Amino acid sequence: MVSKILRGLVFLTLCLEAIGATAENPPKQKVAEGQYARLKDNVRIQGSEQKWVMWRLADGGFELEDHFQMQADPAARLLSIFPQSKLSLGLRSELAAQVAQTDLIETYSFDWRLQTVRVLGKKLIDGKAVEVLKCNSAEKQVRCHGKESVKQRIGNSSGFFYAFPFPMIFSGWFARSKTTPEQTSTTKVVALDGIVDARSKLNLVAAEAKLELFPDEVLTIGDHQFQSHRGKITFKVENKSALQVTIWYGKPGLIYAVESRGGPAGERMALIEYKKYQEL
Repeated sequence: MVSKILRGLVFLTLCLEAIGATAENPPKQKVAEGQYARLKDNVRIQGSEQKWVMWRLADGGFELEDHFQMQADPAARLLSIFPQSKLSLGLRSELAAQVAQTDLIETYSFDWRLQTVRVLGKKLIDGKAVEVLKCNSAEKQVRCHGKESVKQRIGNSSGFFYAFPFPMIFSGWFARSKTTPEQTSTTKVVALDGIVDARSKLNLVAAEAKLELFPDEVLTIGDHQFQSHRGKITFKVENKSALQVTIWYGKPGLIYAVESRGGPAGERMALIEYKKYQEL
């Protein structure tokens, strides 16, 4: 009986120590949160808002959460209204694959190198939560899983990049950059090419990212004006049109606004709400 009591006390002590360690070192701490929206000629486009949260992880890295509503195909949304019994087998099969994307979650190392990407969503037909995409970037390889799996070797000098309409994905480029205004730097990256949805095939490609910095300028968002750093990133993939993005940002790595070359005239995505809890 005494030995059982002692074993119970030891177990209780270990549990309390574990709880104390978890309280002292939580798995992640909130750093900041905010909201972006698309602006057309500096006027918000209603329904374009996306809320985000940045966390600091226990290992010193970061996690970015982006919450949004990326609607499924309009024709599929219309079909989802009708009873399934009224649809052909082909249409039911097509509808079952439709997903409305809702979340992007990315994790970064302490030096802002992208490590994991997850895109989550809900099935249009029944609202069931699904994982649309999951990518892991290790030291020598990037591996992605979606409708299918794909992988590509990655060099020590290369990084991983997934182009997504969320301005904070560019934070790391400026947080770790040693480039100064009027200078450029070039980096090799493995990029996930194209828009990912329930029907798309995944494609990892080798790309070149050129970062340019320019003198600071006054940025206007809504009724507010403030001094901002400005830069441009150009992603080049062989035999494809380059993706070029102009970025207004603050230190260290907070993105104020993003504007893509070739996008709708006068339109950009901008930070409309922001709250900081701790320094990076």
